Amino acid sequence: MRAFVQHFFRYMSCLVVGLMVACAGGGGTAEAEVDTLMVDTPESPCPSPIVRCVDGSWVVLTDFDTTLRADIRYAGNDNFMGRPMAGYLQPLAVATRPTAEALSKVNADLREQGLALLIFDAYRPQRAVDDIYEWSKVSADTLMRWRYYPRIAKRDIRFNGYISKKSKHAMGSTVDLTLVRIADGEEVDMGSSFDMLDPISHFNAPGLTAEQRANRQLLRRTMCRHGFSPIEAEWWHFTLRNQPYHNAFDFPVHRDSVILFLRL
Repeated sequence: MRAFVQHFFRYMSCLVVGLMVACAGGGGTAEAEVDTLMVDTPESPCPSPIVRCVDGSWVVLTDFDTTLRADIRYAGNDNFMGRPMAGYLQPLAVATRPTAEALSKVNADLREQGLALLIFDAYRPQRAVDDIYEWSKVSADTLMRWRYYPRIAKRDIRFNGYISKKSKHAMGSTVDLTLVRIADGEEVDMGSSFDMLDPISHFNAPGLTAEQRANRQLLRRTMCRHGFSPIEAEWWHFTLRNQPYHNAFDFPVHRDSVILFLRL
């Protein structure tokens, strides 16, 4: 908590400075009203501007649309590392506003079929991406192998492409999710669990039942209809095609971080 408070005041002080500079140079133009998103870097004690925002805001997805559900595994111990990942200070699904708007439309479509989205991850700080990559190099740390990668060796996780130094999640418009039944909140059968580091997680993996294949197709079809693009290796992974940012961010996952980046 103390660390976040320190980050919070550093963000606030630098945000004020950034606004003063913008107003001094803009003189009431539309450009002066645009937010500056900031990222905390090890080289600087103060967050530095890295992009001028066009749409201006990030949101907590379950606040934006209360029918969306979230189970943020990376903020706890139920993930392939077996511990909270760096930068996840609260179990929140954070994303850009265009992503939230598209997901809300997806959820509305699914509601007619008695289904809803369950989000496992959305925006992921770059520090978490780095944390995952460094973990992948520690061959002795296999605490959660029994659940998340039982059929592959730890050393093969990186070489098989399951983990990388970069992630689209850090850009704020990529989500990992599944379908749940509204009636009982249970996940539908997708043939593998979220984050199963295994070929069975490929969208067209062999050995799936007709029901499992149909569930994957329903999720993909509905997400694509509302502007998302899938990947083959992970049935749960989707990126907004018209994502507003193409650079990585590193602010922590915390409600106060989102407040800082709202349009002023």
